[in-house]
This record gives sequence, structure tokens and C-alpha cells, in this order.
Amino acid sequence: GNSIAAGQIAAALRERFGVELELRSFFDAPKLAAFADHIDALLREGAKRALPPIQRAAPADRATLSHAQERLWFLWNLDPNGTAYM
Repeated sequence: GNSIAAGQIAAALRERFGVELELRSFFDAPKLAAFADHIDALLREGAKRALPPIQRAAPADRATLSHAQERLWFLWNLDPNGTAYM
């Protein structure tokens, strides 16, 4: 699967069973039976593990752009009214 689907499934499992799962657990147990065993083990342990809260990163003076972002920025500066990437 992909990480977006894994996040959606993790949210549904959190609501339904009260179990916090790391997204990595989806990829550690890629087969459904192994994943179900992992969830069962968490429920048996009474683990309603709370994941640590996401920490805000310190703001950088200037974020580094990827090559694709640099290309789009460059093209936009050449023609701000262009519709190539709208």
C-alpha cells in the first residue's frame, strides 16, 4: 500500500479500538494476518499507546527547495501569468 492509505487505516483503528499504531508497523507486517496478530498483541497487552506528539521544527531562515520546486519557481519567475502549471 501507500502511506496515505496506511494513515487512514491507522486513524480508523485508533477510533475503533483505541490502539495507536506507528505507520511503520504497516510495513513491518505487510501481510494482513501478521498485521492482525500485531493488533491483537497490542490489545492483549492493554496497550493504548500514545505516540509522542509531533514537535514543531524550528523555523529556518530559508527552506531548501527540491530540484522540481526550483524549476517551477524559475518558470514562474520567467512568466508569472503563464498557465503551464495551473
